[in-house]
Amino acid sequence: MRETLSTDTGVVTAKLAGLSESQTGLQSNVSGLHQKADTITSTVGAVRAEQASLHEALQASHETTTGQVAQLSNGQQQLQRQLDVLTSTAGQTALDVVALSGGNAALQQAVQASAASLGEKADRTAAGLTSVADRQTAMQQKIDAGNKALADQAAGLAGTQQAIQASLTSSRRRPARRHST
Repeated sequence: MRETLSTDTGVVTAKLAGLSESQTGLQSNVSGLHQKADTITSTVGAVRAEQASLHEALQASHETTTGQVAQLSNGQQQLQRQLDVLTSTAGQTALDVVALSGGNAALQQAVQASAASLGEKADRTAAGLTSVADRQTAMQQKIDAGNKALADQAAGLAGTQQAIQASLTSSRRRPARRHST
């Protein structure tokens, strides 16, 4: 009977040792899952911060673009006013020439001076229009570059989100390890 009791005690001790090893393995797996969850939580937080930063960058870019468009609009309005003055001056000059076509030298000199002035104004207006067109082209290039940079950042964030999602999906599908006794 002692021999049977001793054998049974040995079997029970072996089984308890196996259960202890299984318990240790399970605790190790649970610790690993906690570490993965902490890593995922940290990564998700970083992605959120990047998204907030991207949103702020987009907002700032939008505000800058809006301000630049307003400046261009003001410049175009000024050019239009100058063009209106120029058109008015040209029309008045033409009317003066028709009304005073008596042909004396003083009148011719006045017409020539008016034409020269008109030419100078036309040159200044043309130069102003060219300058505005150049500024619009440069601004469009800056906007295009900014949009491309923002699109690249958004694509990078999308890739990071997909990687996190894949990691989460993989962690959920992986069965827990079981130890046999």
